[in-house]
Amino acid sequence: MTVGQIMVVCGICLVLVAVLLAVVGSVLLHKKKKMVLLEIEHEYR
Repeated sequence: MTVGQIMVVCGICLVLVAVLLAVVGSVLLHKKKKMVLLEIEHEYR
């Protein structure tokens, strides 16, 4: 493999990792928001 190919592979890996982190982060945020909203609803009932 040439240096250029290695750099391209590393770049693709970094992009994949970034996308995975973004997806996981948004899912966790969604769950947290739902939990908080549920707690607020319970308190006001």
